[in-house]
Amino acid sequence: FNSAGVQQWTYNATGISGAVYGDFATDKVTGTCYRAEGARGAGSRVLKVNTLGSLTGTFPGNASMLEMWRAEYNSCNHQIVIGGGGTNSPNTQACLLDTNMATMTPVNPLAATDGFHDVCLIAMDPTGNTAYMAIAQTLANSNFDNVVMSLPMPALTPANYIKPDKFGFL
Repeated sequence: FNSAGVQQWTYNATGISGAVYGDFATDKVTGTCYRAEGARGAGSRVLKVNTLGSLTGTFPGNASMLEMWRAEYNSCNHQIVIGGGGTNSPNTQACLLDTNMATMTPVNPLAATDGFHDVCLIAMDPTGNTAYMAIAQTLANSNFDNVVMSLPMPALTPANYIKPDKFGFL
């Protein structure tokens, strides 16, 4: 939609199946949108859609990122910062994807040795130097329950942690 509320384009996902919706990120300069799949067995894909609503690229997926739940466009380094998780091995929770849809760099900032550490929130520092991700963990007795991480760009590691108090509040 434009500023007057008139619809400009529609993206039709017909034929794209076998995945759960994750998130999308937008390059505000070009208007290009990047749609990340939430979960897909072979590795979540990312679709690149231009301002006309045309599919202009697809990242085919990576077994190191079976799930991609949150995405942000980093306008400083022109990459998509993605928070994921799931059951993949190695146990990565985050990655960077270039806008050419060619190179993904998965990382394990938690240094976790097991899965199910899902990123439920993500935000970029306005300077583009830091990504903040919140982890929701579903396994009992995890050291990573409800952790907020501060991740330096572009490495996304090492993580600084902001842990909640005994009541779950920061």
